[in-house]
Amino acid sequence: HTPTPDKVRYACKRCRSILFGVEDLEDPPHVHSVHDFRKPGTKFAYGNGGACQAHFIAQSLTWMNGCSGMEGKLHCPKCNTKVGHYSWTGAQCSCGTWVTPAIMVPLSRVDEMKPISRNVIAATGALHGLMGASSSAQPPSSTVSNDIGTMSQHIGSMAIAAEGASALENNRPNA
Repeated sequence: HTPTPDKVRYACKRCRSILFGVEDLEDPPHVHSVHDFRKPGTKFAYGNGGACQAHFIAQSLTWMNGCSGMEGKLHCPKCNTKVGHYSWTGAQCSCGTWVTPAIMVPLSRVDEMKPISRNVIAATGALHGLMGASSSAQPPSSTVSNDIGTMSQHIGSMAIAAEGASALENNRPNA
């Protein structure tokens, strides 16, 4: 199963490999808890009314290798970084709700990748560039300004500047 690019997708924060899509999340999402399951005297407050700090996936995905066992860790299939965990007996969300079964991926372990608008693609000329010079398809003139070339050059120079900054960062001596 491959998440559709026209919907929100989630990628490993380390290697940017797509792990799952919004369609893989629990549906309907769990309801924020009004109960507090923490032990008396503990300082970590579950159920404090805050936003959930994890995504819960509805069912095991192919890269999870079936989630064999009662509980375990989830690793990125590309870089092997830990991206979450699962427990068939359930786990508590940061909002306080007990979710059963729990295939849990913390927000801090994945990047949210929003779909690219077709208007952005047309305005930057990216779609035309991908089609190649031999293609007769042109972006509609009513939605694209006359400054496409200028915009493409600007975007290209931004990419070159970003690569240069990355190279400088990689060559910096360790402290």
